[in-house]
Amino acid sequence: MMDSVPPPQLWILFASKAPIAVIVREGPRKWSHLILWHTNTDTFEPGQWLKGRLEYASLSSDGRHMAMAVKATGKRVAETGKSEYTLVSRPPYFTALAISFHFFVRGNNVVFEDDELVWETGGTIALPAGTCTLYPIKTKALRESTPETTPAVWRKKSLDGIWQSPQGRKVQVKEGKLYDLMNNESRLLFDANPYQPTPVETPEWAKTWNAEPPTIRTAS
Repeated sequence: MMDSVPPPQLWILFASKAPIAVIVREGPRKWSHLILWHTNTDTFEPGQWLKGRLEYASLSSDGRHMAMAVKATGKRVAETGKSEYTLVSRPPYFTALAISFHFFVRGNNVVFEDDELVWETGGTIALPAGTCTLYPIKTKALRESTPETTPAVWRKKSLDGIWQSPQGRKVQVKEGKLYDLMNNESRLLFDANPYQPTPVETPEWAKTWNAEPPTIRTAS
């Protein structure tokens, strides 16, 4: 008899000034998956998979850029020779617009803070030639950490499964599903269980800092 596969865990990061959220799925096993959620229409864009874990993440106020700390395994480590790094990408994709390889230290190694990109690093920040980052990049000495109470920072805090947007909307995550909690009723919004690790190509707009994404590709 085969063991049943446990449901994935879902973590949510809300943009502070736009109707955007990013859902980070963990599972199966060591895989992570990004899903872009348009909270004003409740449409969802499943994105790329990564064999590894996100230790924490930070979302820009408009939801267009995501900074994250990654512990990778498998092919990604073979390609880079590194298992731990911080990067900035366009959700729901992991393709790096900027990246720094170094071991993690206590605190938030890269974070959006008042629309500045604050990078706490002991290594070099790699940017493509001619890159316009859109954000002023500041660097901090190691261990000069941004407090974990910073609203833009996600660190797997909602272990009870209840999440609240900056606008006050409450949702619940349970057994790999996302539910709306309006008027004391629970309504299913999204089920992540059917999705499994699949190669997803990075579109051209997600390889640049400021290109506009195309019409929303939705999944019910």
